[in-house]
Amino acid sequence: MTAVAKGHLQAAEILIKENKVDLTEKDELSNTPLHLACISGHENCALLIIDKINNENLINTTNNALQTPLHIAEQNGLKVIVEKLIEKGART
Repeated sequence: MTAVAKGHLQAAEILIKENKVDLTEKDELSNTPLHLACISGHENCALLIIDKINNENLINTTNNALQTPLHIAEQNGLKVIVEKLIEKGART
């Protein structure tokens, strides 16, 4: 989660590739790694995670503020991320 939040793409790639990351894990505010990538504006990290997710429930998971990654990406002007999330089944 820290690698994604800080935008450390290479570290995130290694951890995700080696299956050492639980993409369903949440922080104290119920943010998933995808939420954190969108909050921080790290598009490459968000794209990496989106490519690994095959679960609409995870794509549409809300945090404590009832925001999905799609909401956060829209608020932060992450157009490519918004498009990818919708392709993966994100709902508004």
